[in-house]
Amino acid sequence: MVEMFVEAIGLDAITLNHIVILTDEIGEAFLPIVIGEAEATAIALIMEEIELPRPLTHDLLLSCIRELGGTLEKITITDLKDDTFYAQLTVRQAGQVIEIDSRPSDAIALALREDVPIYVAQKVLDKGSDKHPTIDDKEMADFRAFLDKITPEDFRKRSD
Repeated sequence: MVEMFVEAIGLDAITLNHIVILTDEIGEAFLPIVIGEAEATAIALIMEEIELPRPLTHDLLLSCIRELGGTLEKITITDLKDDTFYAQLTVRQAGQVIEIDSRPSDAIALALREDVPIYVAQKVLDKGSDKHPTIDDKEMADFRAFLDKITPEDFRKRSD
């Protein structure tokens, strides 16, 4: 298991899907996971430290866990099958460890609310992880030169 951290949340520029990006402690490997809009909002609210007057579903679930005498200890992204990620909540109640199936997006939202570790199985990282892209100075200079030349006209639909 590798401990990961939420690096960013946003929209994939190509597919326009909401994604959450997990990264390891040294920021070398990252794991992008497509998530729903509601889960993206739930995660973003915590990351931006926005408090709402009423509890959201994730807040309600944590309240239920606490009221039933449990504590969320960690979440684990356990598998990746057919482009679908799987996760588990690890809850301790009365000295017993209970593993609860969860979508990764919900698990991450809970982990951030409760400030518990997020772990990813090595086999998931092997399948779904990537290295951060590196941009060298020349590539960055070329990109900036391209941006300097671009105009709004370049984005207008042409009817040729």
